[in-house]
Amino acid sequence: MYYVTYLFKLNLSGDSIWRKTYSNTTDKSSDNILADNILNNDGGLTAIGFVRADTLVPYEKIWLLKIDSNGYAPGCSPTGIEEYYYTQKGELQIFPNPATTQTTITYTIAEKAITLQIYNMLGQKVYEEKLLKGSSQTTINTTGFKPGLYKVVVGEFMGSLIIN
Repeated sequence: MYYVTYLFKLNLSGDSIWRKTYSNTTDKSSDNILADNILNNDGGLTAIGFVRADTLVPYEKIWLLKIDSNGYAPGCSPTGIEEYYYTQKGELQIFPNPATTQTTITYTIAEKAITLQIYNMLGQKVYEEKLLKGSSQTTINTTGFKPGLYKVVVGEFMGSLIIN
């Protein structure tokens, strides 16, 4: 059985800002275990863990991971660990969230042209953008938005956006 380590960053409402999957080995009989982590002053995270696999010599190896507040290892690869990025079908990722000047929306690769729409809490459409076939990400300037909670709709999928 193959286990990886998952890290999630959530906003105060429990909405996913980002999530990443980390693994030291892709051996089908490995366990990648996050043992401990600490929040850094810059909003990033330092984590330590270990991988256990029958094919490793020695049987267990320790790994260390330092990431920034967006889940990336700035300027280098994580020490002894592989990063796996994924977007599940139908999943929207909105970051930063809350946003002040701009936000990026990542979505499942569009198999046809689709529309992104943003609605305020009164149900009024405040933004619309046509997304091209084959696209999977767009960045929106949010400086003209009033502070508040918004509903983001990409095709048939929905998410929430907070503007500060």
